[in-house]
Amino acid sequence: MTDDPRDICFLRIEDAARLALIHQQSFDAPWSRQAFVDALRQHNCLGFAAGDTGMGFQAFLLVSSVPPESEILTIATAPNAQRQGLAAHLIRAAALQLAERGVEEIFLEVALDNHPARRLYEGLGFVQRGKRPKYYLKPDGRREDALILARSIAGL
Repeated sequence: MTDDPRDICFLRIEDAARLALIHQQSFDAPWSRQAFVDALRQHNCLGFAAGDTGMGFQAFLLVSSVPPESEILTIATAPNAQRQGLAAHLIRAAALQLAERGVEEIFLEVALDNHPARRLYEGLGFVQRGKRPKYYLKPDGRREDALILARSIAGL
């Protein structure tokens, strides 16, 4: 990374502990360090990070890519770095890399009640393509629907 905290770098397996920490601060059901190691070992998984503060990156994005499609597996921003545009910057930067690899469309799943994430994706031009009823298990035991959102890589 350079001195610009918005610069992007590729994630490595050695980043798994940092990924797990940020994920734990961001999600009700966070991934473990080992889950990140396993994901990053997959040949079709790419990881991107941004927001270097000198103590490590503050946001990351993992995608699974099988051209012409790519799926955002997870994206998270450390609480102290939220609302600074890092997530949108990561998605746009990843789209450039993915386009070079033959990806034409990117999709994801987001919880119906995750309004900040939905605003982010809708602001980037993602549209609803479907719904997965009762997809997410919440801490209180209830189930929440997932919306399937997608958009073309072109112009992202």
